Amino acid sequence: MTTFKHTVSIMVITILMLTVSLPAKADYLEDYLQFGPSVVNTALRFTSLSSPYSRQERLCFQVTSWALTLGITEAGKRIVHRERPDHSDNRSFPSGHTARAFMGAEQVRINYGLWWGMGCYAMATTVGVLRVVHDRHYTTDVIAGAVIGVGSVQLARLLLPWEKKVLGIKNDVAVAVTPFGAALAITF
Repeated sequence: MTTFKHTVSIMVITILMLTVSLPAKADYLEDYLQFGPSVVNTALRFTSLSSPYSRQERLCFQVTSWALTLGITEAGKRIVHRERPDHSDNRSFPSGHTARAFMGAEQVRINYGLWWGMGCYAMATTVGVLRVVHDRHYTTDVIAGAVIGVGSVQLARLLLPWEKKVLGIKNDVAVAVTPFGAALAITF
């Protein structure tokens, strides 16, 4: 019963994070595929695969990665104001779709190993290529998005010991604060 309640809390938080990031209008495959690696990361929690991190650490790590990725990407778009190749708006740099996809792929690689990570990196690369093919981004936008996604995960990984200490995360409670709210997971 303990594992079930904890798992439900992780699923709810993951759904909330995905909902915050959903595009208002989804026209292309990559509008959905960008979340593929994060969904894989969540789904692998229900398998017998082991991770070097506890469930609480993974939750904190995942929420922090999302917050960093979304924050850095949005800041870049607001500061740079680069026009898209299709001239639809001036939010081209960096690619948020690509950042989210590579963030998820790097989380999978860290949590479940190179082989699972490679599959998710292939998915993330597909997202980046499709963004360029559909004239939504320049190649440099996609490369920057990939760097932001991977870099956010690495930064979240470095912040994890500090977050555990500051937030008092033990083996029974995980808390994380994002620009969009707070996440809490409690093992009963």
